[in-house]
Amino acid sequence: MGNTGIRHRGEVIRTGDTKVYVRMKVESACSACHARGVCGAGDAADKVVEVETPSAAEYRVGDEVEVALLRKSMGAKSVMLAYVAPFFVLMVLLVTLLAAGAGEGVAALSAMGGVLLYYGVLYLLRERIGNEIKFTITKQTK
Repeated sequence: MGNTGIRHRGEVIRTGDTKVYVRMKVESACSACHARGVCGAGDAADKVVEVETPSAAEYRVGDEVEVALLRKSMGAKSVMLAYVAPFFVLMVLLVTLLAAGAGEGVAALSAMGGVLLYYGVLYLLRERIGNEIKFTITKQTK
């Protein structure tokens, strides 16, 4: 795998001056399981990734491409920002408010509000975060 850790194949759905938008089908580990229909735990979703590249004009809608993170650490950083940090915010607020004597309903709503505030701040910082997490794109030959 070298220096890139996360790779997904996808299809170009739109291009811009310096950006290519790729739709990828991301599947969970259990989606390949033969019992996924009974279990219901398997999931698959289409994700759209915006890849900034100076060669965006070379890509056409429908092209098969491979999208990869530049470094493995970027994947870990993305997971931390999207899942671990908000869980930490939720749990700290919930436990703190319950320990301070707040009712369960108030504590739960306040904790969810804290997570909402966290995602709002993350949204406001999206440009800065986007500058740190970069994708590469490669055309796939058939």
